[in-house]
Amino acid sequence: MIIINLMRDNNSADCNRIINWTKIRILNKNCDLICSLPNTFSEYWEKTIDSKARTNYRKAIHNCISIEKIINTKIIEDELYNIQHSAQIRQGRPLNPKYYGKKWENMDFSRFTCPNHYEEFWIAKKDNMAVAYTWLVICGEYIKINSIMGHVDYWKYGTMKFMIVEILKDKIGKQNNRYFSYGTKSFLSHNLKYFVCNLGLKCPERQIING
Repeated sequence: MIIINLMRDNNSADCNRIINWTKIRILNKNCDLICSLPNTFSEYWEKTIDSKARTNYRKAIHNCISIEKIINTKIIEDELYNIQHSAQIRQGRPLNPKYYGKKWENMDFSRFTCPNHYEEFWIAKKDNMAVAYTWLVICGEYIKINSIMGHVDYWKYGTMKFMIVEILKDKIGKQNNRYFSYGTKSFLSHNLKYFVCNLGLKCPERQIING
């Protein structure tokens, strides 16, 4: 059993939206896959993730993959479009029609001012070009991947696992970050469940919300 503190501390529109969005996903009957974060990144690296994830991480470094946090997606809209349309099958399912022929809607992440309720957008880069992205929602102690996608031509470099591990390197031990989550037990394909389990995510027996 885990107890998640969402840290309701004000009534701004963004904070309320993020809290309500997070509650819906935590209470989903399908159950979020969650990793309880240790106090230090070295603990996560040595005790939580498996050898395959560490191998992919080193492969990405060898192939000069890096990550960067983006404040405004306007500057990389063409690269995001290429990422989304690089594969017609995602998680064993056809690409969501909402992506067809559409560029990424411009998003400005600088508007978030609450230290406990905000969103972030990270990209993985090779040759100074975005080849994958992760959109995070942070709500109190809970970090949730809202969306993640990579260009199919760059999966072979270990890009996706590298990106998540690097993001957690930035998050572990800071502020109130205690839980990291992606997907639900029933929604993820078999391959993606294996992918997230490599990174230490699993289905907890019970989740309780505080806040």
